[in-house]
Amino acid sequence: MNQVTVQDIVITVINDYLETLEQLTPHTIREETLLLGDGGILDSLGLVSVIIDLESRFQDMGYAITLTDEKAMSPRHSPFRSVQRLAVYITEKGQLFTRQCAENPQHHPCLFEYVYFARPDSFIDKISVYSARVRMGQKLGEKIAREW
Repeated sequence: MNQVTVQDIVITVINDYLETLEQLTPHTIREETLLLGDGGILDSLGLVSVIIDLESRFQDMGYAITLTDEKAMSPRHSPFRSVQRLAVYITEKGQLFTRQCAENPQHHPCLFEYVYFARPDSFIDKISVYSARVRMGQKLGEKIAREW
């Protein structure tokens, strides 16, 4: 898979994420679009959503990739700074490859993963994950106010 194809997938995933936010200011995503930092279009939760969506999209295509590692967490050389950097990082200079390490892999995330990595429009048991987070924050604030 070449960098242009990967870049198109990255742009599609970012556009899909931004559409879920119903942003008032539309963004035209290009290879030079900044993702994080000054002028970036994503916050940390947005980045987590995009990473998960990208990993899922590539997994559906038969590529098992993990986008978070020590190199990715380096603020100085972050591959999440722009669309182009992310596409280069994913293709590893044009060498996107697959390798299956387990004979019968099965994905069994815990509830924490579903809640922590949930998109703003996610529901679990017909309950909005976003609303549940807000209510948990309110209850925690009330408890702190009572006890402190």
